[in-house]
Order: sequence, then structure tokens, then C-alpha cells
Amino acid sequence: LSGGNQQKAILSRWLHGDFTVGMFDEPTKGIDVKAKEDIYLLIGALAEQGKGIIFFSSYLPELINVCDRIIVLSEGKNNGEFYPGTDGQQDIVHAMLTKRN
Repeated sequence: LSGGNQQKAILSRWLHGDFTVGMFDEPTKGIDVKAKEDIYLLIGALAEQGKGIIFFSSYLPELINVCDRIIVLSEGKNNGEFYPGTDGQQDIVHAMLTKRN
């Protein structure tokens, strides 16, 4: 199986799993656009089942399109909490580049 298909197969099995929170670290890194869309749908299905989703990505547009809430962490500290529907991308980038004391 290709990388994208392997990831989709694992996520499909999780649809029937008994867990409350799933952590996804760069789940779409290095896979094609169609596989990414399928993974977004599978993660969305988990969220609709009431599962908590923690989604890590270094690609900000992906976070904005997938997440209901974005929390920017730096050195273990919360640099900001953002809601993609109301907060702008510039605000998120500013929090990413600003060091908190």
C-alpha cells in the first residue's frame, strides 16, 4: 500500500475503536491530494462520533481548514488560542513568531 493508503487504512480501523481522544501528528505529510481529502473525511467522521481530535501540523493552511480551534504552543507555553472562522491567519502567524515570557 502507498503511504496515503496505509494511513487511510489505519484511520478506518480507528473509526470502530474505543477511545475518547485521537492524536494525529502530521497525518497528511507526504501524501497526495486525494488521500489528504480522504483522511480529512475520516478524521471528521471520528469527530462526529464525539471523539476528541488533537491535530498537529506544520502547515498552517491545513490547520485553518481542518480545525475548529488552534492553540499555538512555544516552549511549552500557550502563545494564543484562535478560531479560524473569526481570527485571521496573520494573528496566528504573529503568535507563532512571538516569544512569551
